[in-house]
Amino acid sequence: MIGYRPAIFYVDSVASYLLPLPTRDPTGQDPIGYDLYLLEPVLRVGNLTMVVALQHVLGLGMALAGYALLRRKGAGRWLAALATVPVLLDAYQVQIEHNIMADPLFEALVVAALVGLAWPFPGGLASRFGWALVGAAGLLLGFAATVRQVGEVLVLPLLLYVLLAGGRWRYRLALGTAALAGFALPVAAYASYYHVFTGRYAISHAGGNALYGRVATFADCTGLVLPAEEQVLCTDLPRDERPGPDYWAHDPTSPFFTLQLTAPDRADDLAGDFALRIIRHQPLDFAASVGADAVKVLSWQRADRSPFDPPVERWRFQTGFPTFPDLVTLDLVSRLSHQYGDGDPVAVTPVARLLRGYQLSVGYTPGPVLGLSVLLALAGAVRAWRIGGRAGSGRGSRAAALPALLFLGAGLLILLAGDVVTFSWRYQLPGFVLLPIAGALGAVALFRRQPRPAGERAGFPERAGFPEPADQAALATIEAGLRFPPIVVLIAAYQEAAGIGPVLDAVPTAVRTVRPTSPAHTAPSPVPYR
Repeated sequence: MIGYRPAIFYVDSVASYLLPLPTRDPTGQDPIGYDLYLLEPVLRVGNLTMVVALQHVLGLGMALAGYALLRRKGAGRWLAALATVPVLLDAYQVQIEHNIMADPLFEALVVAALVGLAWPFPGGLASRFGWALVGAAGLLLGFAATVRQVGEVLVLPLLLYVLLAGGRWRYRLALGTAALAGFALPVAAYASYYHVFTGRYAISHAGGNALYGRVATFADCTGLVLPAEEQVLCTDLPRDERPGPDYWAHDPTSPFFTLQLTAPDRADDLAGDFALRIIRHQPLDFAASVGADAVKVLSWQRADRSPFDPPVERWRFQTGFPTFPDLVTLDLVSRLSHQYGDGDPVAVTPVARLLRGYQLSVGYTPGPVLGLSVLLALAGAVRAWRIGGRAGSGRGSRAAALPALLFLGAGLLILLAGDVVTFSWRYQLPGFVLLPIAGALGAVALFRRQPRPAGERAGFPERAGFPEPADQAALATIEAGLRFPPIVVLIAAYQEAAGIGPVLDAVPTAVRTVRPTSPAHTAPSPVPYR
């Protein structure tokens, strides 16, 4: 906040967010949920400095939410703290929070939804996993999809988690419907808003050219029947000499921009159709191209892995005030700063050098941390699932595997969806937020001590020195002459803090008594007791 005032401006900061802000025009390359939910409300009462301050608060909030969830699930303080290091101390995360960009809001919405979903299991009352919870989580993820379109893929882990954790199948279907309705509400509202401007229902128009950028790196049009308008998208360049996806999708000299001249109203649709034809024609090449980019995130350092990738330097602190000529200049930044209530752009050189030195030396999360997180999440989930099946404790024990799988699935899907378009270190940031939490949850399930069978715990109270002062205090709270209902469930939970949650989750919420079999039988009438 001291080093760069009022904020850092990337190309998209101006083109995708600040320029459409006065008219709320959604027809640009990116959705403008960021404008609608954060930029405009904050700028009505404050300035750009307040915007980035709020975004840094969102970063702190994500760390606190992740830490609280992990502690609730049984993680030790150090493990919970380590899982939040990428949010708190990774300089690339801090840098994006200081940009006028949608990424911090997108990440915060996703983390809030996933933490809310994972909070009740295990250790909480299963009844809390209900309509309001899944509806709110779906709503948050729906808003996230209108902030960054890649959030559309998160409907898959949302529905799978609800269907696996929701109880009996009818209840699961009902909860799945609530989750899907919550997700669809903001997406449908935004698509309707987009329809007012364009006459079509969508979130943005950039999907076709982005996918074209991926397939153009390997497309071979030989023997492929194409509409006449799409033939301009083919290229004769040898594959090993072709630029990366960023060039084909965004460079003014690429064939896509030639197509925009001949079919300006349908260029994106034509590019999308061409891309799908190539994927069907060359599915293995498509998978290999995406996979080659996906593994780049496992690199130890944040560096350019290919001369054709978007340069990582875009997301590094600069020793002066960062600009991107000819699109983002100091004059433009100064004009925007004054327009929204700030002064001239300032970079404090000693602070800027300190931040850049930190970022280039130790202030980043090595890629292998993500690989380790994935392995821990999978291993912990497998162990929890196997223990649940072997011990016969059913859903209660197996629910311990679900939060790790939820964060793992969401993190991997976001990374993969970004890599389908192009590899950019910016697109990898949500993975550095979500996957360490998944790994920590997996570690808790993997190394948690399994409760001993009941037979092995015989005589446990005597060895523990029963009664202790805590026992005496508990006994003293029982009222004399206390009358119990017809059915009572008593669970011995002495020093069972680590295991009581799954047991409670497995207890039925209702039972029905048996009808009398003879006149002498005095059992109560068959009504449920809860």
